[in-house]
Amino acid sequence: MNYRIEKKGAFKIVGVKEHYTINIEENFANVPLFWHKTAQSGIIPTICSYLDREPYGILGVST
Repeated sequence: MNYRIEKKGAFKIVGVKEHYTINIEENFANVPLFWHKTAQSGIIPTICSYLDREPYGILGVST
C-alpha cells in the first residue's frame, strides 16, 4: 500500500452512527447488517449530496 501523510484543515464528517460492543465476533456479524440497513434506508444519496470536497466517497469510520 502506498500512503502519504498530509496536513489538512478542519473538516466535518456527516453520516450515520451505530454503537457496538467490544465483542469482535459479534461486530463481524453486525457491521454488514448495519451497512445493509443503511443502504435500504435511502440515506446514502443524502450523505453523498454533501460530498463537495475531499475526502470523496463513503467511508466506514471506527473509533
